[in-house]
Amino acid sequence: FSNSYVVPANFCIYVDTVRASGRDQCFGRTVTHSSSAVCPTATDPRLAVTRECPPGAVPLGQLQPFSGVVSNAGNILLTNVLVVINQPTNNTPVLGPITLAPGDRFVFSGSYPIPLDICETNILNTVTARGNSICNGTNVLASQTGLCPVLPQPLLVVTRKCPVNPVS
Repeated sequence: FSNSYVVPANFCIYVDTVRASGRDQCFGRTVTHSSSAVCPTATDPRLAVTRECPPGAVPLGQLQPFSGVVSNAGNILLTNVLVVINQPTNNTPVLGPITLAPGDRFVFSGSYPIPLDICETNILNTVTARGNSICNGTNVLASQTGLCPVLPQPLLVVTRKCPVNPVS
């Protein structure tokens, strides 16, 4: 005999039990037996992350906004999901820790200051999401890197001062 069934979501292992019974042909006695096995589940823990910058350039010294989505692209619950960005320093927290079930997604947003002393017209930023599978703690990671436009504005400040004493 054979059979199949769907394993419920978020099960790391499951116990499969087979029971059989029958009647003895000679005396009509009923006999039964069962057997169980602990079976592993094929899990696929995965994260996905996106990031977006506004289409317009941000002037130097202002806040560069960004947004994105982190989602569970796998088939098992993920815990301790954190999202970080590399601006203004590496591993700056953006979101978390949160828990994501398979198919769940979470929208995040934030901003960071654009330095005043750069000449570039774009700032490179990387958003990284990390989490853990509930089955065995497997670490999962996803990241996305891109450029956000900035607007360098040359600025010159001139100050004029008069002498303290009148000039003849």
